[in-house]
Amino acid sequence: MDTPTATATEPSARRVEPGRGADWWREGWRLFAASPGTWIAIVVTWMLIPAALQLAHTIGYLASQFVGPILTAGVLICARDQDRGAPLTFERLFAGFKGGLLKPLLMLGLINFVLTVAVLACALLAAVAVLGTDVVMSLLSSDAPDVASLDFYGIVVALLVATPILLIGFFLISMAFWFAPGLIVVNGMQPSRAMALSFRTNLTNIGALVVFDLIGLGFAILALLTLGLGLFVLGPMMACGWYATWRDVFGETPAAVEP
Repeated sequence: MDTPTATATEPSARRVEPGRGADWWREGWRLFAASPGTWIAIVVTWMLIPAALQLAHTIGYLASQFVGPILTAGVLICARDQDRGAPLTFERLFAGFKGGLLKPLLMLGLINFVLTVAVLACALLAAVAVLGTDVVMSLLSSDAPDVASLDFYGIVVALLVATPILLIGFFLISMAFWFAPGLIVVNGMQPSRAMALSFRTNLTNIGALVVFDLIGLGFAILALLTLGLGLFVLGPMMACGWYATWRDVFGETPAAVEP
């Protein structure tokens, strides 16, 4: 894996057919089925560490925003190792904490955090414009607001305004983040350039990614019908399928593992 540098060559992205979105799920199943126990341990740990950090309130939430991208990069490293013929090992989940990868991945977390705060701020300002500062602060406070004094019509309008801002904003952030970990840890790109390329590439391949997401939504509904037990299969499949999206779009094919 390359250490990100300012002079790293920007990789060319392929445009793939929408049907590739289904193929990515098949690739995800292939990798998961080859080592299901290890993959379940990897994905559960990937999810639990940021969640546990958030229990520490503000400081923990901030820490989770920086740790999350590092572990996400580790998931991609695990999948890439396995895909290229190396044994899948749990320890590789933490590979992003080592060497020259830590600093750019922390910067990726910082950029992601700033963008998230910006989206939340826009939604909050929209709610304030509709309801006023006092009402919004009352709703956000820990004290129960006086129900009789609430403007329910205004709250509905505020929700209709703020919700699209949140959905669109977080969707755009996810497009910028999607390929960024792989572009940093493998292609050696700086975080800001990696996010910009990820966003442009998602626009180019929006059809395949929509298919991938819709299939994932269907799988999630089925997983919930199993009292959530199916999530132990869906989570690793999705993680491996996410890796397949990066490998497919940026043209890397399985080969002998690097030393």
